[in-house]
Order: sequence, then C-alpha cells, then structure tokens
Amino acid sequence: MTIIDNIRDKWQRNSKIYADAYRKGKIAGFDYTLLLWKNHTKFLLRLRNPEDKKAEIRRMTQFWERFLDIIKPYEQMPVYPLSSTNLGLASSIDDGKDSTIWVYFNDISTMPVMVEKCIERIRKNSNGHKVVVVTENTVSEYVQLDEVVWRKYREGKISRTHFCDIVRISLLYHYGGVWMDSTLLLTQPLPEIVTSSPFYTNHQKKWDAHNVSGGRWSTFFIACYRGNLMMKATLDVFLEYWHKYDDTIDYVWMDYIFNMLYNHIPSVKSMIDSVPENNPDIWIMQTKIATPFSKEEFDALLSDKSRFLYKFSYKASRDVPYRDERGNVTLKGRICGL
Repeated sequence: MTIIDNIRDKWQRNSKIYADAYRKGKIAGFDYTLLLWKNHTKFLLRLRNPEDKKAEIRRMTQFWERFLDIIKPYEQMPVYPLSSTNLGLASSIDDGKDSTIWVYFNDISTMPVMVEKCIERIRKNSNGHKVVVVTENTVSEYVQLDEVVWRKYREGKISRTHFCDIVRISLLYHYGGVWMDSTLLLTQPLPEIVTSSPFYTNHQKKWDAHNVSGGRWSTFFIACYRGNLMMKATLDVFLEYWHKYDDTIDYVWMDYIFNMLYNHIPSVKSMIDSVPENNPDIWIMQTKIATPFSKEEFDALLSDKSRFLYKFSYKASRDVPYRDERGNVTLKGRICGL
C-alpha cells in the first residue's frame, strides 16, 4: 500500500466514523453526535481517556430509558410465570432437562471452516442435548417474527448481527434452552448446571469498565427456561424500537436493554446475580489465535476441566493463517483441524 493509499484509507475510515455518529444522533439526539465526534477527535489526537467511553455509556443508558414504559408492567413480576397458559409458548415450563442448544448462522453454504469446527465441537460436547443450527431460511420453522422486523431486515436497515439478536431472544423465550454463538469453543461436555439453572450465562468478576454488561452476563452464551421474563421484556423493547426507528443505535444494544432490565426489574436482577462466576477470561485464547500452537498445547486446552468455554471473534480471526511464516500451525489452524 502506497502512502497515498494509506491516507485515503484512513480518510475513508474516519469519515465513516463521523458519518455514523451523525446517523446515531438522528435517533438519540444531536448531543450524542457531538459527544461521539468529540471523543473520536480526541482519539485521533491521542488525547482520549477512559472517562470518554464512560460518558458514551452513560448517554446511551439514558437513551434506553425512553423504553421504561414498555417494561413497566413487568417490574413486580417473577422471572417465570406460575402458568404458561395463553403466553404463546411452545409448551409448559420445565426444568431444562430437554434443553435444546441453539446456534445461528445465516447461510450454511458460506460457513467458514473455523465456525464449522466450533459447531462440530458443540455437537460433540452437547452432553446429550439436541443441537439445532438455525439459518435465515429456517427461522420461521421455529418462531414467527414481526413483519416489521422481516421487512426492515430485507431492506438492510436491520443488520445480520442484530437480526440474529432478535432470533436468539425469540427462541429462548418460546423454547428455552441454551444459546451459543457459532464462534464458541466448547471444550468439555456442557455442565448440567447450565441447563438445570433457571438462568445461566458467562459471569465474570473481573471486567472492563468500558463494557456495559460489567461482566454480569454475556449475550453470546445464555441459558434459561421457556417463558423467561427477561427474554419477554427484551423482545418487547426490540419490537418497539424497530417500529420507531430504521437504524441501529449501538452495536451492543442488547447489553443496554439487559442493563435497563437489571436496574428496573428486581426479579431479573436477582436472577442475574445468582449466576456463579464461570469461565474467567473467556476471550483469552482470541489473543493467541495467530500464535504457534502445538498439538500438545491444544490437547491440554481441550482437557482443562477448570473451564469449558472459550469465545473467539470470526472477524478478528478471518485473516489469520493456519500456519505462520515458519510453517508452524497456529491456534486457528488447530481449531480448524490441522
């Protein structure tokens, strides 16, 4: 890449960031645009500090309070109703013994090898639970999404990522079970506590203050019974949002909604707080995805019984080779079967 190409690339990337901030301000208010512009400019000038990100989180938390009226009917409700009659659920609430493991990938024909291998390991370590890979073409076999969601998804207003979020919460509300992102590496048989607990997720005590979830949950790994109140309230907010707006305000919108429910519905707070810490530093192996990894090291990773789950990012791993410049197999290569 020439110097001119590099300058052009940086100009285009930064122009997009400023344009995205303007677009988000149309939804949240122009003061949010100004905040994002200011913070990105400080980043470019190497003047940004941790308080800048916290200010963005506070402002976005304030935005989601627009939906408090939607969740108000649930404020004094238990997490699970005494009866699922007339709730439109697949069947009555159970103890999770027959939990399905749900995975979503838009189009199986375009599935990358790394994702394919992660799903293979989920099947291998499912501990007897059925594994269902849902695609865009099969969503309607399991849940009936609002027509507005389908229309805005087809128009490109709802991204694949955020469409997947809606599918995930719909499946968990109507069926219960375990949601697992397609880039989760399940290294041990899924522990019984995951499916026997009324709610389970990756819970971290050590967390980044820049993360709105605060380590309390991970949206890429959620287990619950059907009829869960948090799933129902989240669905209601999802639908209200897309009936009002034509664009996504924040990539981690689901974290902000969960945070609102945590702060305003006591039963949801108690449910989330009851989850024990598990799989600390779940992203640690993503930092090593491009490093040489021997077969012995990979076998040790898979046999470590102190944890059962690692999270990877496909986007951050997409261009990582199976072997490094010296021909050594990388961690990605081991995951992909080398």
